[in-house]
Formats: sequence, structure tokens, C-alpha cells
Amino acid sequence: MDSIKMLHNMCHYTLSNVDTKAICKVRGFSTREAGTPALFENFFLSDMGLKETFALLSQDEIILLHLLNQYENAVDISFFKPLYDPKKTTNSWEYHRTFTQRHQKTFKAVKTKLVRCGVLIIAEEPAFAYSDKTKMERWLFRFPKEFAPYLPPLFAEPYKSTRLGKQTDEALRQIITNIPNPIKTTSTSTAPLIVNDNYRLHIIQGTLQNGNKEFRASHLQEWQQLSWKTEIDRIANLAKHEYLQFGDILTYAFSQLSAHQWLSVKHFARVIRISLDLVKKDDIQQICETGYKLGLLKRLMVDKPYYRLPDSSAKTKRMEPTGYLSKTNTGQVRVDLRFIPYDDLEQIARISKLRVANDELLATPSLIKFGRAPVTVQEHPTIQWLNQNMPAYTKITTALKKEWGKHIIHKNLLVAQVNDLSLKVQLERKFSKLDDFLFLPNDFIAFPKGYRTQVEKVVAKSGHVVNQIKAGK
Repeated sequence: MDSIKMLHNMCHYTLSNVDTKAICKVRGFSTREAGTPALFENFFLSDMGLKETFALLSQDEIILLHLLNQYENAVDISFFKPLYDPKKTTNSWEYHRTFTQRHQKTFKAVKTKLVRCGVLIIAEEPAFAYSDKTKMERWLFRFPKEFAPYLPPLFAEPYKSTRLGKQTDEALRQIITNIPNPIKTTSTSTAPLIVNDNYRLHIIQGTLQNGNKEFRASHLQEWQQLSWKTEIDRIANLAKHEYLQFGDILTYAFSQLSAHQWLSVKHFARVIRISLDLVKKDDIQQICETGYKLGLLKRLMVDKPYYRLPDSSAKTKRMEPTGYLSKTNTGQVRVDLRFIPYDDLEQIARISKLRVANDELLATPSLIKFGRAPVTVQEHPTIQWLNQNMPAYTKITTALKKEWGKHIIHKNLLVAQVNDLSLKVQLERKFSKLDDFLFLPNDFIAFPKGYRTQVEKVVAKSGHVVNQIKAGK
């Protein structure tokens, strides 16, 4: 049941007059605003009284609403049991009690402390003819997404420090430096090193590949996330929750931090107790430390380690290309894998033929790859540096500029020159995400013949005319 239908059912059928009056009192709705179910439904999702209402809740209840906020679908009453009825018993009779008996206390607490405070949507799932669900099992709950911006912080007192902390890229760098020896799996890092066919970097016929795909720097980020998720699942494999995964909770918790805020293992204690109490403090420490060693978390050492996500807006000083690129006696470019930025490696690989000699990665320009590379690659600062400082690359770029637009080596390919800026913008918006479209220098675009009709429609709609020029004219 979606949120709109749940809200409608709650306001029109579920809430009693007592419930409605309680919500109005806490949220500050007037008698007029609650005069009819339709009016009450419209006002319920407003921000009226939310700040004051959230101030009435305990920090544990705030945490619970945060957890509920990150779950997309409705939940049943069992979601709230760890908070409102956390008692555990080893008595065998407990397991023979009905669902209703086990959750009656929790339901009363949720109704009183959350529903009647006007911060939760409640509705009853329809009873189908062949369903054996009890009414207690059919109750559904949602936290309105419209309320999320007004939630108090997940952590009341995170550790605050303006110190930068430390971030490492040792694990990623190890993958890169292993390119000359792709079979090598020994690790100098204690971070998990996942090496499989999908994430092993190797050179096939002069092309750097990530598994069976041409290498992209973004693949390294995928590897980081997969490695951390694998480690989280391994460590917290006993922590099962019907709605939430520990990795999702961890990521959400870190995403809620403001600038200069850090978390220790202790901060997670209340969150875990309410959600996944099978995860131990030592497990959390190991998971956070793994995230740090994979380069996904920053670490600050004080009396104990504190963690946070890296600052996405932080600018790092780039090393000059002379720090990781040099010319060999034979005119090839030697790539120092210890220092080259990952994005620079991608750009060089896209226009070069690579090979390994004496445990070194060597690059030579490839005319075919240069011709296929998009403009963004050729405009990259490091590629421009190569073109200006490495004779082999200078020679090829000079030849390409001289012959640019004179030769087409593809069949079933159309080339168009678009001089009008507004039309060019429209075409980019329409087709730039398609791999078959290339936006080239000097206002040229290239695309397969199959797209001709679609391109001409955009041109005609903008009020322009297509002028066709046959080859050789």
C-alpha cells in the first residue's frame, strides 16, 4: 500500500475522534483544520508543529524514525518491538504465543507515542479471503518523507573536531601497482583484497581491462563498495533484520554527519540496540576499520578512533605529470603506477597501446584509439601535457589535426556539422548519453545511420534545415 493511500485510509477510516484530537493538540492543528477527514488529510503532511512534536520524543524514538525513514516501504508492528518491548526470554511458552500477544504491548506504545503525536502514518492492510493474517499482522506503518527534513539529528552528541583526520588509498593503489603482475595476490594491506575476474586489472592486446571491460576509474569505486559490503556481510552475518541491512544503517548514519563531526563505535550502540542487537562492538570496530583501509572512511585518532565519510568537496593538490610520467630511451612513456592519479591512468589508457617490460608499464600512442576517443579525453590536462612534451604523442596529434574530418573509416556512419549553438545544446541533451553518438571538435557530431530520422526531427523542430553533402564534394 503506497503512502498516499495509507494516509487517506488513516484519516478517513482508521483514526478515532480521540486519535484525531490527540494529533491536533500535539501538532497545533485548529478545530477548523481537523473539521473533516479531507481537511485533516491535507494538513497532516504540513510542517506545522513538527519541530515541537519531535522535541517531545526520546532520542531512541528519533533514531527509530531515522531508520524507518531510510526504508522505502511500509513496515509492520514488529519493526518497533526492539524499542518498545525489547525483553527476551528463554521460556518455551513465549514461542507459542500468538503474533497478537507478542506485539500487543508494542502496538499500544506506537499508537500512543508516535501515531497520536502525528509523526507516523498507520493503516490496515485489506483482509483477503484466503489470508490467515490477523488484524495485528495487517497493521502497516510509514514515516512520511515530507517530515524527514525536520527530524532532529540521528546522533545527539557526535564528536566534533576541525582536524582533518587521515584517508588512505593503499588498497586501491595496490590494485594499480599489481598491473605488471596481475596474478600477484599478496597484500601489504590488511584491507580485504577481492581479486576476481570482474575486478582484476590486466592488459589484453595493448588495452588495459578491468575483467572483460575496458578500464575506467569508476570501476575502482565499485570495487571499494563491493569489498566493504562483502566484509560487512561476513562480519555481521548473524545480524538479520526483516527490513534493514547493517551496511545500509552504517552508510546512513555516516551520511547524517555535518562538517567536522565524527563517530566512534560507542555512538552506534543505541542505533544497533534498536535495530540489529546481534552486532557486537568489536564487529562495528572491525567494519569501520575495514572501511578506512579501503579508502571509504576517514579516521581520526584521539583517545580512540573516530570515523566519518571523506569530504566530497575537498580539493587535493595534484602532482605534476612529471612526477609519474617520463620518457624512455626508445621514446615510449614510462608510467609510474605508484603515483599516477587513477583518472589520468584511464585517460592515457584510452589513447595508448600499453605493454609491460621489466615490471614497468609503458605507453605508446595509438592512432586508432586517438580517433575513437571523445573530445573530453583529448582536452584532459594530462593528455594535453603528453601532446606537448612527448614527441610520439605530439607527432600523432599533429597528424590527426591535419587530417581531421577528411577521412571516415566507419561504414553506416553519418557526420554532421552543427554551427548553431542552441541546436547543438538540444542535440546534446537528447543524445549525449548514448554511446553511439560522438560529439567531436569543430562542431561535428557522428552517429549511426539508424538515428538519422531522430536527429532530423530535432533539427526540424528547432526551425533549422538539413543540408546534405555527399562524400567527395
